[in-house]
Amino acid sequence: MKRVTLVAACVLLISSAAVAQDNLSDFGPVGGEGPAETQTAAAPDGPLTFYGDRPSFDAANPGLPIEDWEDFIIGAGGVAGCDAPANSTTSCPGVYSAGDILPGLELVDDVGPDPGGLVALGVGFNGNASIQFGSNTFVDALVLNFSPAVGAAGMEIACHFSAGTVDVVMNDSGGTLIGSTTSACSNAGTFFGVDSSVAIGSIRIFEQGGAQAELIDNIAFGGPAVPVTLQSIEVD
Repeated sequence: MKRVTLVAACVLLISSAAVAQDNLSDFGPVGGEGPAETQTAAAPDGPLTFYGDRPSFDAANPGLPIEDWEDFIIGAGGVAGCDAPANSTTSCPGVYSAGDILPGLELVDDVGPDPGGLVALGVGFNGNASIQFGSNTFVDALVLNFSPAVGAAGMEIACHFSAGTVDVVMNDSGGTLIGSTTSACSNAGTFFGVDSSVAIGSIRIFEQGGAQAELIDNIAFGGPAVPVTLQSIEVD
């Protein structure tokens, strides 16, 4: 009987520890590095066109600035929580300083913004070959705000600790839904890109199961929305 009681107590202790670790920053590094992945792009949705690999996205949206977080000072294998929001005017001790994030891009957790609501991962924390940044809490979504609104955005979407699927929702600058889709995500990051004839004010990324933290890397953004116009020709 005592042995059974001890085993039950150990199981309860392990379960309690797992429940307590509801932030990615509660975990230590797993290690390893791998290349970013690609995916099959979803079919266009109204004004939205999707891309599953960076070369195709870049060809359609050339010359966009890229935020790769490489000005961050977090070390290899490191993990550190940061307060939300994160933008060009904010800072996070030991991670980044004001001016390290490109103007026009802001990250925030949803529901949030919260203290420690974001997290930075150093190279090789868990299969990532470069620094990743995003939502710290498993039950929160990651929101990317663009100011001004943009015509295109492309990035690697990461989720830890296993591959999964996230919902990706695009809104205009007034918060009105433009459209939505799903994307694969992985520890090393899976490319997702979108361009739109309606300017994108925000992108919300969320894993419905609440067991993944959503992060991004190498985000290209900007460009005007290109309206779709109906052209006519005259026939003699």
